[in-house]
Amino acid sequence: YQLQLTVSNQGSAASRAWTAGFAFADTAESVTSSWNAAVSQSGQQVSASSESYNGAIPVGGSTTWGMVATGGNPMLSRLTCSLS
Repeated sequence: YQLQLTVSNQGSAASRAWTAGFAFADTAESVTSSWNAAVSQSGQQVSASSESYNGAIPVGGSTTWGMVATGGNPMLSRLTCSLS
């Protein structure tokens, strides 16, 4: 299955970079490819960080990133996102 996630800047200053993360529902889920982010996986936990071309998000702006994953339970938990 395919996931697309949006990182939005609702702050008062433009960002230079961003990080995001979540946990899959079980250990059978695996990231097979991604786009618009540097993605890593350790067990059920997935972490993503901006690429050089999409870290700067203006106030009120957003960017998207995504991935293809295998497994049968696409439920996500422990969603996190931060801008720097």
